[in-house]
Amino acid sequence: MEAAGVRYLVHDVERAVEFHTELSGIAVVARPGSDFAVLQLGGLRLYANAMQGEGGSGRHRHRAARSKGGVAVHG
Repeated sequence: MEAAGVRYLVHDVERAVEFHTELSGIAVVARPGSDFAVLQLGGLRLYANAMQGEGGSGRHRHRAARSKGGVAVHG
């Protein structure tokens, strides 16, 4: 099954990763830098991107299926 993904901007990627992994058991799939993380639970993939810094948006390309209401939806 292909995962659906949502990219969201956070102030602190480390805190976001801790929150999601401890609270809901979401697994960290990739952590290429301190400003970007990919988390996954079943068919949902979360792309956590720091609001400032290099982040994943400039270094990693994900194919965007569509964008609704300012939220990038990846497929």
